[in-house]
Amino acid sequence: RLPPHGRVRSSVSIFALQAKLHADSWNAFDSLGEAYAKDGNRALATEAYRKSLALNPSNGNAVDQLSKLGVKP
Repeated sequence: RLPPHGRVRSSVSIFALQAKLHADSWNAFDSLGEAYAKDGNRALATEAYRKSLALNPSNGNAVDQLSKLGVKP
């Protein structure tokens, strides 16, 4: 879970590091997408969710979140 809004930017940094260190982890990119979306960065959220989906085509959360962002998977 993400912390309160005041700490979202810190969460983005942490999840970005996690995704960098674990570039083969679909879950790391899914969490990064959530943090970017919470921060209001739709473009980077979309990119992270698409990477998560590429690593795990069964990731229904990424499909749902991309839909909420108004983009196709």
